[in-house]
Amino acid sequence: MSHTTRGLPVLRFLQISAAAAGIGLALAAASGTAYADDGAAGAQSSASAGSAREHTAKPARTAQRKPAARRVPTTTVRVQERRPSQTVAGSGRLPRALVLRSAPAAAVVTAPAALTTSPIGLGLQQILESTSTWLAGFPPNPITDLLQGAVWAVRRTLFPATVGVVTAPIRVPLQLVDVCFGKTDPDGSCKGTTVKRVGIYATLGSGNAIPQFFEFDTGAAGFHAAFASKDPTASPWWGSSGVTTGPTISKSFDSGTVYSGVEATTTVSFYSSATSTTALLTTGWVKVGQMDKIVDGKDTTVWTPDGSPDGTPPIDGQFYGDFGVAPSYEENGISDLLNELTFARGVTPGYRIHIDEDGESWLQIGLTDTDTEDPTGLYFAMTPDPSAPGGATNPHSGTRYFAPQLFGATIQIATGSGTQLISDPNVGITPDTGADTTLHNTNRSSQANAITYAGITESSDGGKNGFLDTGLQFSLSGTTTGGATVTYFNLVTDNVDGGVFVNVQNGTSSKEIHYLNTGIQLFFQNDVVYNTGHGTLGLIP
Repeated sequence: MSHTTRGLPVLRFLQISAAAAGIGLALAAASGTAYADDGAAGAQSSASAGSAREHTAKPARTAQRKPAARRVPTTTVRVQERRPSQTVAGSGRLPRALVLRSAPAAAVVTAPAALTTSPIGLGLQQILESTSTWLAGFPPNPITDLLQGAVWAVRRTLFPATVGVVTAPIRVPLQLVDVCFGKTDPDGSCKGTTVKRVGIYATLGSGNAIPQFFEFDTGAAGFHAAFASKDPTASPWWGSSGVTTGPTISKSFDSGTVYSGVEATTTVSFYSSATSTTALLTTGWVKVGQMDKIVDGKDTTVWTPDGSPDGTPPIDGQFYGDFGVAPSYEENGISDLLNELTFARGVTPGYRIHIDEDGESWLQIGLTDTDTEDPTGLYFAMTPDPSAPGGATNPHSGTRYFAPQLFGATIQIATGSGTQLISDPNVGITPDTGADTTLHNTNRSSQANAITYAGITESSDGGKNGFLDTGLQFSLSGTTTGGATVTYFNLVTDNVDGGVFVNVQNGTSSKEIHYLNTGIQLFFQNDVVYNTGHGTLGLIP
């Protein structure tokens, strides 16, 4: 049926759109109603790794956790970015680029804070979102493109977080769950090893999507979500529209799990819980993985195009995909979408992760001086990703890409009485909420250290896999951006009573490198601050 035969609904729709267009154009024409999307964080993106302000030298500490806005002038507002042509799934259509002129941001006009959470504000957000989705279903033409741009301008001004613009730090709840590695009794008790993992609630696309639980993973890059391609109703966290698909892809993890599916371009929304109906933040267009097959490390197919074979979540019995926030480069463009947001009004690009075993856990998107200059914090330079093309930066935020081994440190291991066994310098460190503390490829450290590692590793397979002996003092040391030498991440291994393991995994490939995955334990000891705007990693106890 053509759009011209829809009658009254189309008329009402166009009336709403026209009104929104008038408001949007009026606001855009007013002095300083919006910040430029690509320019708001320009000062941040030009900084090199480790170029944040220096911090006061701090003494070494144990591993126990303790219980100014800037405006950026602009002359243009980019309303929608252009995306490559792809096969459309559902009714979603990517809008053309449209540029509105505005005056320098000398006097920013914003909606009252109460509007965002008031019944009127929530209702207006829903109207604007549904109008935007409806417009996206029309064939490209100058009128609908103009209306889309106008609706976007209204949303950008009144509700910036609904279009991927962070004008103040946004806190998204995280949830700690128990994952059982081993058999589970009928009563639900775990007969194997139980570990802690972290999840986040999100949806993809638009059109009545229902929040779902995904693993929040700092050790991997990119969002890869399960999708039932033969029966989309089995994956309702994917919206009915606003998704375009591209070429086939595959994603493998150290656990042996392999995802298969296609690239997808869509929006991602974050929620506080499975029952929440109001998004805390919605991104702009980002690339994700729409994965309709998942095979775990035991070669068991845990997700198919029809959905879950046994009705349980495919990842560790808890999650429906992997929400990777490692700020590393991915050739297919499916990278850390938190670094593809727009940061404005002096908010520094980056995020802070707080994980509390006995309280609330959360992700803070967008940083202030409180996060980047905490007097109790330790700040280290992050290592640029050598695989990223020269000068490559993330869309919108302008931030650089950083290596999977995010920073360097010296591994210190001593006996219980304090006799030093190992001082292993310049080891790459991977902070990873999706793993436990693991030394990788100790056989590829220096010859002397490799021999010592082998002597203090309990192993049943010739040193390929095991864990450090009980009773060892394990820590990291390094130099902060302020020049102070500090010791942190202190552990005493206890493989019997305390369950404090430092795992050892040694491979055989000549390409494998020696590094430390801190696992989730680093996040239990510290808030971890990813200051991608200045290229530093902060640890705040």
